[in-house]
Amino acid sequence: MTRTEDAISLFNQQYNCAQAILASYGPGYGLKREIALKVASVFGSGTARTGGMCGAVTGALMVLSLRYCTGEPKGFFPRPVHKKARQFIREFEKEAGSHNCNAMRGKDPHKGHYVKGKNESCPGFVELACRLLEEML
Repeated sequence: MTRTEDAISLFNQQYNCAQAILASYGPGYGLKREIALKVASVFGSGTARTGGMCGAVTGALMVLSLRYCTGEPKGFFPRPVHKKARQFIREFEKEAGSHNCNAMRGKDPHKGHYVKGKNESCPGFVELACRLLEEML
C-alpha cells in the first residue's frame, strides 16, 4: 500500500485529514504512527473545526518539517523549510482553489452550512496533498 492509499484509508476510517497524512508519512521520519494520530488530531476540519487552514495542508506541513528540519535552533526563520512550506501551499491552492477548509468545502458563510456534503471533497484534498508531498520529499 502506498502512503497515499494509506492516508485515504485512514481518512475513510474516520481519522481527520491531518491525522491521515501525518500518520501515513510520519513513520518514515521517525514519528510513531500512534503519536502522529494524537499530534494531528486537533488540526482537522480547518484546525480545531474552525474552518481555517485545511487539515490536509497542516498535515503535509508537519511532514515537510519532519523531513527538512534538523531540530537545531536557527533563530526565528528556518528558511529552507519555510520556502518548501510556502511552495507547498502555493501548489495546493493552485489546484484546490484555496487552503481554507470552509472555502474548499463550499461553506455558505451566510447560511452556516456546506453547499457540498460535509466531507464530500476531502478525500480528493488528502490525495492532492499526498501527491504534492511525493513531489517535494
